[in-house]
Amino acid sequence: MPDLTNTEQEVLKYFVHYLNKIHPGEITKVLLYGSRARGDHRLDSDMDVLILVKDKKNIDRDKIYDFVLDSELEHGIDISVNIYENEQFNKLLQINAPFATNVVKEGETLWTL
Repeated sequence: MPDLTNTEQEVLKYFVHYLNKIHPGEITKVLLYGSRARGDHRLDSDMDVLILVKDKKNIDRDKIYDFVLDSELEHGIDISVNIYENEQFNKLLQINAPFATNVVKEGETLWTL
């Protein structure tokens, strides 16, 4: 993983585990992107995480955001989450949407199905 502290690495590792535990078979890929993935973050930079899923209707966003809040309260780590269905994200790539192309270019895969 890029230039992350041990605590940040552990929080991300547990986050991926947690996602798969509460949504078995629904998560297809988890990526770290943005300044943390590029290695040019500041001390107060958040961790941008993209979660690709089969069907957003099967995802409990409240549980995900509870984890995000807990990580900030317990560790001071701010995780910013974006959730896209695979099909949606692929459409963004097809039209060369800057967000999607940057994630692919600079993102670090944390987990894949």
